[in-house]
Amino acid sequence: DWDFNYKRYDVPQAEKDRHKYQTEPYWSPVMAGGLFAIHKDFFWELGGYDRGLEVWGAEQYEISFKAWMCGGEVLFVPCSRVGHIYKVHVPGFKGVNEPVPGPSAPWTRGASWGDLNHMRVAEVWMDEYKEDFYISKPNLVGKNFGDVSQMKEIRRQCNADPERNSFRWFMEHVAYDLPKHY
Repeated sequence: DWDFNYKRYDVPQAEKDRHKYQTEPYWSPVMAGGLFAIHKDFFWELGGYDRGLEVWGAEQYEISFKAWMCGGEVLFVPCSRVGHIYKVHVPGFKGVNEPVPGPSAPWTRGASWGDLNHMRVAEVWMDEYKEDFYISKPNLVGKNFGDVSQMKEIRRQCNADPERNSFRWFMEHVAYDLPKHY
């Protein structure tokens, strides 16, 4: 959704119709950031994760938008088995929705770690759709999210055709079913 709350919905009928068997991999607009496999050369071609993302949160959107808009695909593989080890305690970190400590990131006063990360993703990847994000989070309008020039350059240089390198293309061809949920 426009608040960047990660949700999984049923596979759209149009996607089901593309496959003979339910066990075949299918397109997914977004995949959880720590639960995916990617060829390392493609990961680094995409610039890896945005080094400006703090702690965790929003990486699933960043890597998914980046993959789709730079010529790749995100596939959900129904018969795969994935293990996830969650670090229960990170020293000094109280949660993704906690305010960013002033001394470590003075430009983010009043924003949480999650807010900062989501703002960065919206600014780099969502084009005019970032306005929907800010409508849902008006308290973030005008907050400084740090320098994203390196990530914008990676997007500019990625080897996708110009039409595919737009969030409008992503919404119309990949996440076409999401507007009916919001």
